[in-house]
Amino acid sequence: GKTELASIRVKENTRLIIKKLNLNKNKETLILDIPEGGILIEKNNLKKTSEFKIISPSSTIEVRGTGFKVL
Repeated sequence: GKTELASIRVKENTRLIIKKLNLNKNKETLILDIPEGGILIEKNNLKKTSEFKIISPSSTIEVRGTGFKVL
């Protein structure tokens, strides 16, 4: 079946690197590196075994909510 982990809007002039992507139904993993720019994310609820991480120059974010911005 179709798996949708998140909807990601990328701001103009943003560099986005997908460090890890695994859509295994037992453990979904998405790790993004954003060295410059910003994104807006709307994501589905994660399973307890899933990992959703954003890395930027000023912070590393582990996500558990449903929507957020990285600027």
